[in-house]
Amino acid sequence: MTARATVGRWLLAGVLAVGAVALLVKPGGASKVLGLAMAAVAVTMLVRKDRTSATVLAVVLLGAAVAFLALFLTGNAQMIVDWYHR
Repeated sequence: MTARATVGRWLLAGVLAVGAVALLVKPGGASKVLGLAMAAVAVTMLVRKDRTSATVLAVVLLGAAVAFLALFLTGNAQMIVDWYHR
């Protein structure tokens, strides 16, 4: 039972994390807010039972956020929109 619950928790958190990244890449302010909320829910979902899993997910989402921030600060923000439209 615990293995099935762990796999289910990882799958749901993974779907939330992928959705969060997709919304963060999508143009528009409302999608950014929803993406951040989904990312927070994904990390919080894993923190309750397994802090190591939550740390891994938080690091991956933080890495994506840092990459987007770097593109924005270097003037290559159009690349984010181009990735979304492919």
